[in-house]
Amino acid sequence: MRQLFRFNAPAETDVAEFLRGFSSAYQVEDGGDFFVLRPHSGPEFVFDCGVVPGGLLTSRSGEYFHFLGVFLEALTGQFGKVEVEDA
Repeated sequence: MRQLFRFNAPAETDVAEFLRGFSSAYQVEDGGDFFVLRPHSGPEFVFDCGVVPGGLLTSRSGEYFHFLGVFLEALTGQFGKVEVEDA
């Protein structure tokens, strides 16, 4: 599934820093403006996200449902309102 998460961030670098520090519960592969998140353990999933102006372009597969709830809660806690649309 591919979706665009739109939100207000002061700068794209702030979004990248959020992803780098998201959680020690997940493996984070840092490509600068493209990140891949996977679990250290538990249900397998892959969550790809590219930092774009105004938010994140995401793609995900596997058992990501619990992760997505945790991720969106952290994202709204950091940046406020998040709008999600299919891309």
